Amino acid sequence: MVQSFKCIDEDKHISLSRHFTLSLHELDIFRAMLSDALQQKRHGSIDLLFTSYELLISKEDIGRAFLAAACVKTSELIGLFDIVDEAMETLGRDKYYEERVAHVSLAEFNSESINHVDLTKFDELLAMCRVNSVIFRAGHKLFEFPL
Repeated sequence: MVQSFKCIDEDKHISLSRHFTLSLHELDIFRAMLSDALQQKRHGSIDLLFTSYELLISKEDIGRAFLAAACVKTSELIGLFDIVDEAMETLGRDKYYEERVAHVSLAEFNSESINHVDLTKFDELLAMCRVNSVIFRAGHKLFEFPL
């Protein structure tokens, strides 16, 4: 399961956690914690600015690499990471990586082929993105929380 941002009119997201599993009774607890914390910090929407490209190698699967657009880490974005980390720790799960790399994944590659990527094809994606919700995916179920 992954929490992510869903950008308005776009199919991009920013992961707010590692992949993790929850038992059925923990699912309702986790969903309630996210809902309560997000209702207290109503933003309406958050504007994200992308600064550059980064090539990221998966820590779980070294054979996978991602082309990502790095985001400016605003206080609103950091606050959302904090909300998810607190819920994860409450349920005894690992919080996000120590270094929070706020990014939008644009493409996935076999790590051997990343030297052949034409970055100019992705230039139009380095624009501002407006975020209006946090998405929590549990298997085939999707829970969306407005900001």
